[in-house]
Amino acid sequence: MSDQISKEDLYAVDLTGVEGATSELSGNGAACVRITPITLNGIQVGVAVRDSKLPADDPRELRFNMQEWNAFGGGMVAGQANLYPPTA
Repeated sequence: MSDQISKEDLYAVDLTGVEGATSELSGNGAACVRITPITLNGIQVGVAVRDSKLPADDPRELRFNMQEWNAFGGGMVAGQANLYPPTA
């Protein structure tokens, strides 16, 4: 199966009962994200990301195919996210 799966197909996958993961670094859980793998036929085709305080079926969940997710991760490793811009 290709890394390329359409957004429509990603959002069509039912994740009811699928366990995701929340970072142990989130402490009390006040500001954390939950990452859930999206699999089809036993192959991971994407990732669902949501605020861990929201219910699993919340429509504000974001879904990324593996190409998008890997690009995001690569950008983070390369320092492209600029999460902490320099201060004057």
